[in-house]
Amino acid sequence: MQKELERLKEKAIKELFPLKFVKGVAVRHASEPTLVIYVNGKDTITTTALANQLPQNIDGVRVIVRNIGDVRLLSSVQSLFSFPLLSLTRSRVRPLQAGVSVSSSLSLSTTGTLGIILPANGNSSNSSNNNSSSKAFLISNAHVLASSPPLLFSNISTLTAAQGFLIQPGLIDGGNIQNKDDIVYVENNTIWYVPYKQQEQNNNTVDLAFAIIENNAVTYQVADSINSYKIYSTVFYDDLIRVNDVVHKVGRTTGYTSANVIDTNATIKVRVGNGSSSNSSSNMTQQQQQEVIFTDVIMTEA
Repeated sequence: MQKELERLKEKAIKELFPLKFVKGVAVRHASEPTLVIYVNGKDTITTTALANQLPQNIDGVRVIVRNIGDVRLLSSVQSLFSFPLLSLTRSRVRPLQAGVSVSSSLSLSTTGTLGIILPANGNSSNSSNNNSSSKAFLISNAHVLASSPPLLFSNISTLTAAQGFLIQPGLIDGGNIQNKDDIVYVENNTIWYVPYKQQEQNNNTVDLAFAIIENNAVTYQVADSINSYKIYSTVFYDDLIRVNDVVHKVGRTTGYTSANVIDTNATIKVRVGNGSSSNSSSNMTQQQQQEVIFTDVIMTEA
């Protein structure tokens, strides 16, 4: 049955993704197998109208429609006024912790969240009370640490190296590239990232960039559970994400949030430009309308 549902999912993607208002497809392996179609609906009335344009079933498998709005990368000035100022996650934090504001010298127009700190020795059991100055991986999204999205496209999907360093807090949050206290130097002045593939070049599975802290460049802290973090944290999960699991995170834009997992295998269209999205034609440039496809996306609902 699982293979059959995956076949139906691919069929739905092929037939429905050309529709601008369709933003994603997922399958649910429940007592009644279901195809979930995610759409960009402004409200209940609009979503209902869009649902009426979609099939109620595909090859006998029930279809349900969910509204997720416009899916886009959140970075740079897009997020500056989206939420009340969160002084803790947007300030200079030493020892460095995950969940705080960060920018890259490779893209002085973007600011995002430092997602994960992973000690290079593989031991992530440091309590939140322990400081370390040894090497560690600093991990976030490519559109945060590497470059602005339009510059991330490539025909290759292997790790790519770029010369640069990090700024914490991020530039939008007051970080200063001229202030040595805000600079986080990284090994070999190198930031690694995985380029984006455009829609016609297959799908993306990660939005990933990382750098390695130089020895003694900055101290950091690692929280080993959601209960051990004080102000900041990263995402905590086990080896298998399941529907109805609760995930927790702390981000530069939102602060602490938690949500329930509703799908674990969605394929989603993500807009990488800064222009507003619409289900009809507009005067946006092709760059502003650019979308990339990500697979194996975990969908959550607060």
